[in-house]
Amino acid sequence: MLRRIVRALGARRRKSGPQGGRPSTVQSGAIPYAWSDDEPTYLLITSRRTGRWIFPKGVVEPDMTPSASAAKEAWEEAGVRGLIDNTAVGTYRTEKVERHSTRMIAVDLYPLRVDDQAGDWPERRSRRRHWATHRQARRLIDNPELLAVLDRLHENLIQGAADTGKPGKRRRQPRKRVRTR
Repeated sequence: MLRRIVRALGARRRKSGPQGGRPSTVQSGAIPYAWSDDEPTYLLITSRRTGRWIFPKGVVEPDMTPSASAAKEAWEEAGVRGLIDNTAVGTYRTEKVERHSTRMIAVDLYPLRVDDQAGDWPERRSRRRHWATHRQARRLIDNPELLAVLDRLHENLIQGAADTGKPGKRRRQPRKRVRTR
Protein backbone atom coordinates (compact mmCIF):
# COMPACT_ATOMS: atom_id res chain seq x y z
CA MET A 1 0.00 0.00 0.00
CA LEU A 2 2.74 2.44 0.98
CA ARG A 3 4.63 1.65 -2.22
CA ARG A 4 1.60 2.57 -4.30
CA ILE A 5 1.27 5.88 -2.51
CA VAL A 6 4.96 6.67 -2.96
CA ARG A 7 4.78 5.79 -6.67
CA ALA A 8 1.66 7.87 -7.10
CA LEU A 9 3.33 10.89 -5.54
CA GLY A 10 6.25 10.51 -7.93
CA ALA A 11 8.96 10.02 -5.31
CA ARG A 12 12.27 8.99 -6.78
CA ARG A 13 14.68 6.52 -5.31
CA ARG A 14 18.11 7.89 -4.70
CA LYS A 15 21.07 5.82 -5.74
CA SER A 16 22.63 4.03 -2.85
CA GLY A 17 26.34 4.03 -2.14
CA PRO A 18 29.04 6.29 -3.50
CA GLN A 19 29.38 4.26 -6.70
CA GLY A 20 26.31 5.67 -8.44
CA GLY A 21 25.61 9.15 -9.62
CA ARG A 22 27.70 12.13 -10.47
CA PRO A 23 29.35 14.19 -7.73
CA SER A 24 27.58 17.47 -7.07
CA THR A 25 30.55 19.03 -5.25
CA VAL A 26 34.32 18.74 -5.43
CA GLN A 27 36.29 19.10 -2.20
CA SER A 28 39.99 18.87 -1.44
CA GLY A 29 41.75 16.90 1.25
CA ALA A 30 45.20 15.99 2.49
CA ILE A 31 46.87 12.69 3.21
CA PRO A 32 49.27 13.65 6.00
CA TYR A 33 52.32 11.38 6.18
CA ALA A 34 55.67 11.18 7.93
CA TRP A 35 58.53 8.69 7.78
CA SER A 36 59.04 6.33 10.69
CA ASP A 37 62.26 4.38 10.25
CA ASP A 38 62.09 3.37 6.58
CA GLU A 39 58.31 3.32 6.30
CA PRO A 40 55.76 6.08 5.71
CA THR A 41 53.04 6.45 8.33
CA TYR A 42 49.73 8.20 7.73
CA LEU A 43 47.66 10.43 9.99
CA LEU A 44 43.99 9.46 10.11
CA ILE A 45 41.25 11.42 11.84
CA THR A 46 37.70 10.52 12.79
CA SER A 47 34.73 12.08 11.05
CA ARG A 48 32.59 14.14 13.39
CA ARG A 49 29.26 12.56 12.47
CA THR A 50 30.03 8.83 12.23
CA GLY A 51 33.45 8.45 13.86
CA ARG A 52 34.84 6.66 10.77
CA TRP A 53 38.56 6.97 10.05
CA ILE A 54 39.23 9.39 7.19
CA PHE A 55 41.77 11.97 6.02
CA PRO A 56 41.19 15.72 6.51
CA LYS A 57 38.99 17.20 3.78
CA GLY A 58 36.68 20.11 3.14
CA VAL A 59 35.27 22.63 0.70
CA VAL A 60 37.82 24.43 -1.47
CA GLU A 61 38.00 28.01 -0.20
CA PRO A 62 37.18 30.53 -2.97
CA ASP A 63 40.42 32.50 -2.55
CA MET A 64 42.69 29.43 -2.28
CA THR A 65 44.08 26.75 -4.54
CA PRO A 66 42.76 23.23 -3.89
CA SER A 67 46.11 22.14 -2.41
CA ALA A 68 46.34 25.19 -0.12
CA SER A 69 42.76 24.56 0.98
CA ALA A 70 43.67 20.92 1.73
CA ALA A 71 46.60 22.10 3.87
CA LYS A 72 44.25 24.41 5.75
CA GLU A 73 41.85 21.51 6.41
CA ALA A 74 44.77 19.40 7.69
CA TRP A 75 45.55 22.12 10.22
CA GLU A 76 41.93 22.67 11.29
CA GLU A 77 40.92 19.00 11.51
CA ALA A 78 44.19 17.23 12.45
CA GLY A 79 46.50 19.92 13.83
CA VAL A 80 49.36 19.29 11.41
CA ARG A 81 51.35 21.49 9.07
CA GLY A 82 53.93 20.67 6.47
CA LEU A 83 54.80 20.64 2.80
CA ILE A 84 51.79 19.95 0.57
CA ASP A 85 52.16 18.69 -2.99
CA ASN A 86 50.40 20.80 -5.64
CA THR A 87 49.38 17.69 -7.61
CA ALA A 88 46.54 15.51 -6.36
CA VAL A 89 47.49 11.86 -5.89
CA GLY A 90 43.91 10.79 -6.66
CA THR A 91 40.19 11.36 -6.18
CA TYR A 92 37.57 9.40 -4.31
CA ARG A 93 33.80 9.72 -4.06
CA THR A 94 31.70 9.63 -0.94
CA GLU A 95 28.26 10.63 0.22
CA LYS A 96 27.75 13.79 2.21
CA VAL A 97 24.82 13.42 4.59
CA GLU A 98 23.05 16.66 5.38
CA ARG A 99 19.94 17.41 7.39
CA HIS A 100 17.31 16.07 5.00
CA SER A 101 19.31 14.79 2.07
CA THR A 102 22.38 12.98 0.86
CA ARG A 103 24.56 14.16 -1.99
CA MET A 104 27.57 12.79 -3.77
CA ILE A 105 30.92 14.61 -3.43
CA ALA A 106 34.30 14.01 -5.03
CA VAL A 107 37.44 14.65 -2.96
CA ASP A 108 40.81 15.38 -4.56
CA LEU A 109 43.59 14.27 -2.18
CA TYR A 110 47.01 15.92 -1.90
CA PRO A 111 50.02 14.42 -0.10
CA LEU A 112 51.15 16.47 2.93
CA ARG A 113 54.57 15.71 4.42
CA VAL A 114 54.08 16.59 8.08
CA ASP A 115 56.72 18.81 9.67
CA ASP A 116 54.79 20.06 12.68
CA GLN A 117 52.12 18.49 14.90
CA ALA A 118 50.34 20.73 17.42
CA GLY A 119 48.94 19.66 20.76
CA ASP A 120 46.06 22.10 20.34
CA TRP A 121 44.17 22.78 17.10
CA PRO A 122 40.74 24.10 16.08
CA GLU A 123 38.81 20.78 15.98
CA ARG A 124 40.70 18.97 18.77
CA ARG A 125 37.59 18.47 20.88
CA SER A 126 35.51 16.94 18.09
CA ARG A 127 37.97 14.53 16.43
CA ARG A 128 40.54 11.89 17.27
CA ARG A 129 43.75 11.41 15.32
CA HIS A 130 45.90 8.33 14.88
CA TRP A 131 49.23 7.67 13.15
CA ALA A 132 49.07 4.37 11.28
CA THR A 133 51.27 2.27 9.06
CA HIS A 134 49.97 1.50 5.58
CA ARG A 135 48.70 -1.89 6.72
CA GLN A 136 46.93 -0.42 9.77
CA ALA A 137 45.39 2.39 7.71
CA ARG A 138 44.03 -0.16 5.23
CA ARG A 139 42.23 -1.93 8.09
CA LEU A 140 40.77 1.30 9.49
CA ILE A 141 39.50 2.90 6.26
CA ASP A 142 36.24 1.51 4.87
CA ASN A 143 35.92 3.35 1.52
CA PRO A 144 37.42 1.27 -1.35
CA GLU A 145 38.09 4.34 -3.51
CA LEU A 146 39.92 6.05 -0.63
CA LEU A 147 41.97 2.88 -0.12
CA ALA A 148 42.99 2.96 -3.79
CA VAL A 149 44.25 6.56 -3.43
CA LEU A 150 46.16 5.65 -0.25
CA ASP A 151 47.72 2.64 -2.02
CA ARG A 152 48.79 4.87 -4.93
CA LEU A 153 50.47 7.38 -2.59
CA HIS A 154 52.13 4.61 -0.59
CA GLU A 155 53.53 3.05 -3.76
CA ASN A 156 54.80 6.48 -4.94
CA LEU A 157 56.51 7.15 -1.60
CA ILE A 158 58.13 3.69 -1.45
CA GLN A 159 59.23 3.94 -5.09
CA GLY A 160 60.67 7.42 -4.51
CA ALA A 161 62.61 6.13 -1.51
CA ALA A 162 63.92 3.18 -3.54
CA ASP A 163 64.98 5.44 -6.44
CA THR A 164 66.98 7.80 -4.22
CA GLY A 165 68.17 5.16 -1.78
CA LYS A 166 66.54 6.98 1.11
CA PRO A 167 63.13 8.41 1.93
CA GLY A 168 63.05 12.18 1.34
CA LYS A 169 63.37 14.47 4.33
CA ARG A 170 62.31 12.27 7.16
CA ARG A 171 61.98 12.45 10.87
CA ARG A 172 61.21 9.64 13.23
CA GLN A 173 58.28 11.62 14.64
CA PRO A 174 56.80 14.94 13.54
CA ARG A 175 57.87 17.73 15.85
CA LYS A 176 55.17 18.29 18.44
CA ARG A 177 54.33 21.82 19.45
CA VAL A 178 52.19 22.76 22.39
CA ARG A 179 50.67 26.20 22.39
CA THR A 180 50.58 28.24 25.53
CA ARG A 181 48.37 31.26 25.66
